[in-house]
Amino acid sequence: MSDDDKIGVAANKAAAEDEAEAKSSWPEPRLVTLDEFDAVDFQAPIADIKKVECHNLETVYHRLSNETVGQDPSFEVWRILTGVCGLHFRVKDAGDTYGPQIVMGARRSFIPADWIGEQNEVFNVLYQKITHPGLRARFADVVWVNDRRKGTAARDAIEAYCDAVEGLRDGRFEKRFDYKTTVSNEELDLIERAIQIFTAISKRGAALPNRIVSNLTALYEAARDNLDVFPFERVARLCYRFDLLSDDQIARDAEALAVAAASGPDPYPLAIKEIWDLAAAAHRHQDRPKDERRCTLEGIEQTIKMADHVGQASAQAHWLRTAISELRKVSGTDEYREQLRLQMRQLQEKAMDEMSSFSIPVDFTDQITGTLEAFDGLTLPDALKQFATLAVPLSPDALRQQALDSLDHNSIASMFAAVQHDADGKIVGEVEGAPI
Repeated sequence: MSDDDKIGVAANKAAAEDEAEAKSSWPEPRLVTLDEFDAVDFQAPIADIKKVECHNLETVYHRLSNETVGQDPSFEVWRILTGVCGLHFRVKDAGDTYGPQIVMGARRSFIPADWIGEQNEVFNVLYQKITHPGLRARFADVVWVNDRRKGTAARDAIEAYCDAVEGLRDGRFEKRFDYKTTVSNEELDLIERAIQIFTAISKRGAALPNRIVSNLTALYEAARDNLDVFPFERVARLCYRFDLLSDDQIARDAEALAVAAASGPDPYPLAIKEIWDLAAAAHRHQDRPKDERRCTLEGIEQTIKMADHVGQASAQAHWLRTAISELRKVSGTDEYREQLRLQMRQLQEKAMDEMSSFSIPVDFTDQITGTLEAFDGLTLPDALKQFATLAVPLSPDALRQQALDSLDHNSIASMFAAVQHDADGKIVGEVEGAPI
């Protein structure tokens, strides 16, 4: 997930949390008929919106739902449109692409399963009237997710996703964020979802439709020609997966892009590393071990260069440690690993000078007084017995639930990983951050 996408997710979550309490007083959702959708001209409010991303549409529909609470049927129409547009789109999870935008205890926002049955049948007719490609794709996709027998909806969703991608490329629509790259994650998410749907409804090994191939090829060429490192790696792997480009072309383009990006004004080693790894994979597929090794080592050099992009010695040591781990998979690198290990140890020891302690004064007077009162008058055996039962160990299930609750209440802090060092600066323990 890019920084722009993270900001968007955080903003959407904050907005949903702010209005969760207001929504709790709304009436229970009910079936919204096709006639009710038509009666309010539901497409008119988004007619001038030049973005295909559904959260932009959600903003409009949510405002209308707030303005019409208690006004039936318009409120129900705006609310259900808000719910469909506000689904959490998770293209990386092909098996469960849509989730709730927010979960608060036992409450959550909408998911596609909330509309299974008669409402989904209404959606199945409704999406065919929609002209906005983003909204049309979303409704057709939800219809198919809820009922996998509706192959027509799946194929129409694919066409709508392709239309949205083409609109973003030719300027008919605006990208959700001001991306620094020519090819955006938004375009890649949409075309990847189209591919997911196609592979799910087609026989194994079926060739991708020409329209998807055309979009993938255009995105690949745009990313390559504009040195869009992250988008290139992602779209190239999609092309590689479906044999749309030869191994030789992918290896050649990847190597050229990696070299050009490294000499650019603001190179980012981890992104360039992904390109070298892609080239190595292409060479491996063609059984060219020398070229594979060369590209793999070039990629590891980018891991080492990450040490120059961080300021703390402990962070620099981390990247050298990562490079050493990667080099263990490459034969004949023993001497190089030893050189890096010595540098890493120097940095780890230096890192100890960067660590310091701090104190926060806390007044424990009440706790001390309460403890004295609790034990006052007890004999020594009784006092020891009370002391022994002060803390009762929690069961594994209770500890697990406690950890999950902590993720909910401290979600931002839980995203950060942590490491424990010994007195010499060596890492003796690691705690992974919670996934976003």
